[in-house]
Amino acid sequence: MKWLASLNEDTDTILETRGGVVGGDRIYGHLANSLACDLPTCHFYVYCSILNHSTTLSQDIHKDLEEKLARFHNRDDAILYASCFDANAGIFEALLTPEDAVISDELNHASIIDGIRLCKAERHRYKHMDVDDLESILKKTQGCRMRLIVTDGVFSMDGDITPLRELVSLANTYKALLFVDDCHGTGLLGETGRGTEEHLGLDGCSDIINSTLGKALGGAAGKIHNFNLPHRFLLE
Repeated sequence: MKWLASLNEDTDTILETRGGVVGGDRIYGHLANSLACDLPTCHFYVYCSILNHSTTLSQDIHKDLEEKLARFHNRDDAILYASCFDANAGIFEALLTPEDAVISDELNHASIIDGIRLCKAERHRYKHMDVDDLESILKKTQGCRMRLIVTDGVFSMDGDITPLRELVSLANTYKALLFVDDCHGTGLLGETGRGTEEHLGLDGCSDIINSTLGKALGGAAGKIHNFNLPHRFLLE
C-alpha cells in the first residue's frame, strides 16, 4: 500500500502530496468533503485527528480508506478512529456486557488497560504470554456469555511476539474470541507487512485486529480499528 508524506508545517491548509490529500489540524469537518472534491484525481487520503467518525459525519473518503485497510488485513471491514488509543477505548465497552469476561495479558499496552476499565465485563489478567495461566482462567469463566482474549501482537516494551498459535488453539477450544492489538507489528512483521498473523503464517486467525497508521506505515494522525464484526455495530 502507498502511504503519504507527513503534514506540512502549515496546518491550516489542505495540501496535494504524493497521490493524496493531507488535512491540517484546524480544517473544519463540514468543509472536508468540498475541499477533497477539488482534487478528484487523488488516489488516497490521510486525515488529521478531527476527520473521523467520532467528530464528523462519515464521508466517502472515510469508507474508501476503511475498505482498503480491510483488504490489506484480509478482513471483512474496518473502522477509522482518531487514534489507536481511541479505538481501544471504544471497542471493549461497545462489545462486552456484565455477562461477559475479558482476559488480558498483564503486559498489554496502557490503551488496552484503559479501554478494558471502561467496560462492565468481568476483568481478568493472565501472566505475560503464559498460555497455561490463560487456560486456567478460561476454564473458570466458562459460565460467561462470551470471553474475549486480549493481547498485543508485539509487546511495545520488550518486543516479545505473542504466542498467537497457542492463543488461537485455546480460543477455539473454549469458544472464546481473540483480539490482537498489532500496532507494533503492522508494517514491520510478515512478508508484506501485514503483521503478526502473517509473520506466524496464521492469516485471518484473530477475530479482531486493532492497528495504526501512525507507526511503521508512516501515516499522519489517522489510525484504524480492523475487525470481522459488523461495522455499523461499533458506529452506533
